[in-house]
Parts: sequence; structure tokens; C-alpha cells
Amino acid sequence: MKNFIKSYWWKLLLLIIIWFICYTINITLSQEHLFWTFSTVMQSFVALGALLGMVAVFRLQIINNKSDIIALSLRKPIIYFRGMPASTYLPEDILCEGNKILKEEGNKVGSEIKLGLPQLEKLFDEEKNIKKQIVDFVKKIVVITALALIFLIITPTLIKIHADIASLGLILYLAITSLITTIKLIKEIL
Repeated sequence: MKNFIKSYWWKLLLLIIIWFICYTINITLSQEHLFWTFSTVMQSFVALGALLGMVAVFRLQIINNKSDIIALSLRKPIIYFRGMPASTYLPEDILCEGNKILKEEGNKVGSEIKLGLPQLEKLFDEEKNIKKQIVDFVKKIVVITALALIFLIITPTLIKIHADIASLGLILYLAITSLITTIKLIKEIL
């Protein structure tokens, strides 16, 4: 928690300084400019979330296809060791059964299972990582959109207390950092 406070302390201080300067010099923005900016930020981040979701779904489909192919190649060896049909096994079931076979049979297991299981585990880890990143990013989008909506609703009050430039700065800071995060995520996912 201390690292979080330390890392954002100077940003909060900067917003307070901006507000103090705007308050003492009586600098304000027009209400229309703030309305347009806050509503544009909300719409842009919803679209950004949709774009990232589309890229993530595309990548998850590729991962699922690869895991299905690997699971298909592992079905025959699992049938050999289990003596039961594995045609209905999902890739997750194949991984579980393959790991059980590795523990039970040890050196008797062929190279297909020894090589296929780590590949399948790697794909499942990659899928879990992508889902976690998307959930974290969606949380950021919800926060930024909610802040922009709140600021949009209280714009007249922000202008009266000279907090309009500071709130605009906060939204723009969050927007720019989230845009950079989006680009990094898309690059990482693809």
C-alpha cells in the first residue's frame, strides 16, 4: 500500500496545485468544452474496450484451436493407457488424465504424452493470463468511464469551485495511460 501511495502522491499533489492556481487566478473552462470532453472520453473508452475484447476473443480462439489439436493427438495414447474412449474428453480432461498417466506409468509413457502435455499446459496458462489482463483492463475502463460520467454530471459544480481543469487533467492522464496500456496489451496478445 505504501508503494501505491508513494507512486500516486506526486500526481495528487500536482492536481491540487493545478486546482489552487485555477482557484486563485480564477481560470475556468466553458461548460460546453467540459461536456464534450467528458462525453467523448466515455464513448472512446467503451469503443476501446470493445476493440480490445475483439482482439482477445480472436487470440483466445486461436489458443482453443491449438489446444483442441494437441488434445486430439493425445487421445490415442490416453485410450491406450486407460482402455476407455477418450473421444468425448475436452482438452482440460485430456490434460488431467495425461498428468495422472504420467504419475502412474512414469517411464512407460510415450513421447506424445510427454511432449504434448507441457504444450497444452502452456496454452492454458496463456489463456488464463489473457483473461486476467482483460479483466484488469475492463476494471480500468469502468473506472475512467464512471469518473468521466460523474464529472459530466457535476460539470457546473466543477466550474464553480474551479476544479474543472484539474478534473480534466485527471481524466486526460487516465485516458493517456490507459491508451498506452491498450496498445501494449494488443501487442502482447497478438
